[in-house]
Amino acid sequence: FYGSRYPIGEEFGFGPKPTEHYQIVGVVKNSRYNSLREASLPVMFRPSATSSHPGSRVNFLLRTRLSFGQASRAFRQLSSEIDPAVPVISIDTQTELINNLLRTERLLSIFSSAFSLMALVLSGIGLRGLLGYMVDRRRNEIGVRMALGASSQRVAEMVVRDALLLLLAGLAVGLPGALFIGKLLGHTLFHLHPIDPVTSTVAVATMVMVVLVSSWIPARRASRIDPAIALRDE
Repeated sequence: FYGSRYPIGEEFGFGPKPTEHYQIVGVVKNSRYNSLREASLPVMFRPSATSSHPGSRVNFLLRTRLSFGQASRAFRQLSSEIDPAVPVISIDTQTELINNLLRTERLLSIFSSAFSLMALVLSGIGLRGLLGYMVDRRRNEIGVRMALGASSQRVAEMVVRDALLLLLAGLAVGLPGALFIGKLLGHTLFHLHPIDPVTSTVAVATMVMVVLVSSWIPARRASRIDPAIALRDE
């Protein structure tokens, strides 16, 4: 509003009368005032004595090195000494106020994380069972491969490769769905982008790790198949 002029000491107001003017004694940054989701707004702080609603609630912001309990007792005592008739309604820390504003987001985060962990565990168990079933079905084929010279390591790699192909198929379906749902839930995120490369990379790396762990026992069992027994069963 003042351009290159130094604003301290200047006056501004909402009307032509001098009583409607205020002298600037300090400058603060734009800030979110009512909600963490709103854009930063120009805000002015004026003396409570000039309030247009006498008797309205007044908020004080205190910065102190004391603990919360010590600061609360000191403030209540000071308020009582100044005017015992003025009630102190509540005393909260800035962290508490912000935590209350983010309560819904944090509950959503906890529940989604719990369900995601459960889905990851069930997927690992299911993949372990599926790979074990595939090894049993391909027992004769594996015996033939080993009889023709395939090493145990090569057989184990074959099982792991099949598991990774299943993972790629799942990612081909799951990632677009995750991105779509992320956009739908984007309004519930605070300062987070639904398509975050770091988070997506960690998620994919976690699934790869689960697939490798789940395929380890079936791959180990496949690598120990005795070709003579497998061919005799055929």
